[in-house]
Amino acid sequence: MSPDELPTIFPDPVPSRGLDLDGLVAQRDRYAQIGENVLRVERECCPFFDLGFDPGTRVLTVAVDADEQVPALNAIVFALGTLSGPST
Repeated sequence: MSPDELPTIFPDPVPSRGLDLDGLVAQRDRYAQIGENVLRVERECCPFFDLGFDPGTRVLTVAVDADEQVPALNAIVFALGTLSGPST
């Protein structure tokens, strides 16, 4: 995506960080690289996860094929900070 295609979220530099459009693009690119690395590591570590990310909607999907793998989904939920602890 080119800078011209970015949605107008911040028409002026972001006050808290002073990021101009080039800075916002660089930050977005860094975050995208982090996300790609996380998906790569998880796919190598846990090939039973079906991982997907739709950048257009910014939706991460995590699924498993077998019922006995469902508890592994709780580990992902916990890692994302939305569950108090793994359960079975």
